Amino acid sequence: MTEKDRAADTAVCLIARDKFSEAPAALAAVYADLPARTSVTIVDCGYPPELLDRMVRSAPAPLPPPRVVSCPRFANTNTAWNAFVASTTASVLICVENDVSVRPGCLPGLVEGLADGRFDVVTPVIHQGRLGDVHFDPPVSELVDQPDGALLSRLVRRPKPDHPRVPGTRSIAHVEKHCYAMTRAAAQRLGELDELMHCRTDLELSLSCRSAGLRIGILPALDAVFRKEPTVPDDVEVFTHRWNVERAGAANDRLVKKWRLTRYKSSVEFVGEMLELLER
Repeated sequence: MTEKDRAADTAVCLIARDKFSEAPAALAAVYADLPARTSVTIVDCGYPPELLDRMVRSAPAPLPPPRVVSCPRFANTNTAWNAFVASTTASVLICVENDVSVRPGCLPGLVEGLADGRFDVVTPVIHQGRLGDVHFDPPVSELVDQPDGALLSRLVRRPKPDHPRVPGTRSIAHVEKHCYAMTRAAAQRLGELDELMHCRTDLELSLSCRSAGLRIGILPALDAVFRKEPTVPDDVEVFTHRWNVERAGAANDRLVKKWRLTRYKSSVEFVGEMLELLER
C-alpha cells in the first residue's frame, strides 16, 4: 500500500460482475467524478491483460493510476469486495460495478450522504441502459420478521402505477450492488461477505446489513446507469460463467436456508433470460 493510499479518505473500487467490455467507460466516469483525497482500485478477476493495462494507463493527469488488486479468475462480486476492503484503510468505501457509469456528482454525493451519520450504507438511483429507465428506486423496501421466525423480503424495485415514486432521501431495507457506499466502520461491522454466494448478492448484502444493524439510505438526487447487455464476443466467457444455472440454483437455496426466507421467488428462469441477451 502506497502513502497516497494510506492518505486517502475515500476509496472507490471497480468490480466485475458479468462483463469486462464496459470497464474503461466505467473507470473514465469514476475519474471524471472523483472526490478529493480518493483512491481508485480495479479488482482484477480475469481481465484480458491488454485491457487491464489500458485501464491502468488511462488515469487523467495529474491523478494517480488505479491500484490493482488480484482475485481468482471470474471471482464473484462478494469475493472481489472482500479483497478490496482488505486492501485499503480509507474511511469511506465505494463500489462501482464495471458496467456502471456514475453520473456527475454521484461519488461526492455518496460521500456526503454518509457524513452526517444518518446512514451507514447509501445508494443512488440506478438506471438501466439510459438515464430515465429506472432500475432501482424502490417505493417498497422492507424486511419483515414473521411469527414463525421466518423472514419476508418485500421489494418493489421501481415505481409503478400502483406503487408511485417516493420522493426524497429515505431509509430502505435493500441495497443495490451496482453502486453503493459505506463507511469503513460499517464494513467492519458487516465483516466479510459470503463468498459462496455466486449470485443473488444484492439480497444477501441487504440481509447481512440488517443482521449487522446497519442503516441503508437511498439518495434520489444521485444517479448511476448500468448496461445490462454484454458485448459479443468480448464478454461471452465471463457472462456465461456468471449466469450458470447450477451455481444460481445453489445460491438461491443457500440464501433461503441461511436467512429463513419465506415466499421468496426461488426460480432460476432469470438465468435463461440473461443468456438470451448474448443472442441479440
